[in-house]
Amino acid sequence: MTTPAMNDGVASARPWKKRLVVAAWAVGVAAILGAGLYVGVHRPASDARRRSTWKAPSGAQIERDEIYMLLAYAVAARGWQVEGPAKRGFNVGAVLVDSSGSNALFWARNCNVLLQNATQHAELRLMLGYLDAARVYNLMGYTVYVTLEPCAQCAGMMTMTGVRRVVYGQRDPEYGRAFERLQLDTRGNPGRLRGGWKGSYGPYPRAVRVSRSATNYGARLEEAYKRSKQDLPDFLCSESAKAVFDEARRALDEYRVRYEENQSILSSARKMLEQVPAEFVPLGLRM
Repeated sequence: MTTPAMNDGVASARPWKKRLVVAAWAVGVAAILGAGLYVGVHRPASDARRRSTWKAPSGAQIERDEIYMLLAYAVAARGWQVEGPAKRGFNVGAVLVDSSGSNALFWARNCNVLLQNATQHAELRLMLGYLDAARVYNLMGYTVYVTLEPCAQCAGMMTMTGVRRVVYGQRDPEYGRAFERLQLDTRGNPGRLRGGWKGSYGPYPRAVRVSRSATNYGARLEEAYKRSKQDLPDFLCSESAKAVFDEARRALDEYRVRYEENQSILSSARKMLEQVPAEFVPLGLRM
């Protein structure tokens, strides 16, 4: 009879099945634990490493930021615009500093009204003007100081040209936070669009480090703007705004450095301001 052999064969197969089930269960548990360890251990460690690459600015760097920010206000104050048919644009000043943080290279102001061109913001003219004048390809590692928080146009251009840092004064409640929007991450959170799933996206490459100036001029402009009940472009041509810009300009004239290494930076900032005319200056782009 072959039945016992068959029985032996069936009987001997069952433990193997059990072992396979146990093995599969063990692999599943290991995978779950592994995923838990990855989420619970690996990612925080990665975040910690990313955080460790950022260092708080030194006192000397904070002072340099203050000097360059005062220069940006002074650039706008030097050619102050009021409402009228000859207005260049609303008063925004910008300054470009090299990757070492030691040399102010270029300045610019808003000229959108005079040129009848809505793109002619101070930051855009700053970048286009310097790229053309210096005949360089990008602005990798450079810093932009600007009196008003950049809009989407200017933030996008800074991102594409590799600007490392932006320091701004006054917040723009309507057109600001453009850099934060470029860093939005919608992956894993798809939404519905016209009956279909729209694609998600990650943060835009080349994140720009953005900070608000530690000087109090931006906050004072914001308070005056709220009280004015004006549109922002109109406010930035007002007497109340001019008073703040003029005070920042005087502060640059009277500034005394706390860190001796910044004396040359202060001197070069004052020298640049001396060369800034009150009248409109074309970029001279070869386009």
